[in-house]
Amino acid sequence: MIIDTLITLLESLSYPVSRQGSYSSTAEYPDTFITYWNPDNPEHSHYDNANYGIEWNVDIYIYSTSIDTAYSLTKQVRDLLKANGWTVPSAGFDISSDSQDHSGRGLEVKIIDYSEEENENE
Repeated sequence: MIIDTLITLLESLSYPVSRQGSYSSTAEYPDTFITYWNPDNPEHSHYDNANYGIEWNVDIYIYSTSIDTAYSLTKQVRDLLKANGWTVPSAGFDISSDSQDHSGRGLEVKIIDYSEEENENE
């Protein structure tokens, strides 16, 4: 699955990776960590009433107690995903954090999956 591949790529950067919202409000956050959220998987295009690929849209969130780390890790994530076929249309954006100690940066990333197996399961 696309998300499993994404998680593996993100984990290669040696920071904790989890689904957005999986930390409780009382949890102790790691100093630096990455979360992801998959808001939508629209069909990419159609021909003869059949879809042609699934577009995976994923939001990546980078949180750190160091704003410098948040920015540098955002660039690392962007470069890694682009090198692995993902479209990353911006250099990132600021995001809020539930923790006063953490700063956040975000990326919107996309990839189109043309495999029949994935498309049949959607």
